[in-house]
Amino acid sequence: MSTELASPQGLTKSRIEALSDGIFAVAMTLLVLDIKPPAVMQAVALPRELLALWPRCLSYAVSFLMLGIYWVGQHNQFHLIRRADRTLLWINIVFLMATSFVPFSTALLSAYPCGRPRRRFTERTLLPSV
Repeated sequence: MSTELASPQGLTKSRIEALSDGIFAVAMTLLVLDIKPPAVMQAVALPRELLALWPRCLSYAVSFLMLGIYWVGQHNQFHLIRRADRTLLWINIVFLMATSFVPFSTALLSAYPCGRPRRRFTERTLLPSV
């Protein structure tokens, strides 16, 4: 058993930070998997096909930066936390659940760049994690 968990001050925050870092890393990596290279037969068509990927690239960039902002914010918050308890663990789990959903919302946003239902869904899935 780790001496960190046996501490009388409560649970340590290092395990929570490690889990959070891992989930952020996976979510940020999954974002790029939505951008597929174009299948073109002639090199002349490649620039046009690459330009057609701009909605996916924009969604990727915005979502990656958003996740980066969330990660930096969480990192700064954990500098202020001295010990962890079950409440913090569960708050963090819910936050990480919303974080891990960002790649799906990003894929939806890039697949359907226009449209009111898509906008409402994206707002409802991304904003609660703020």
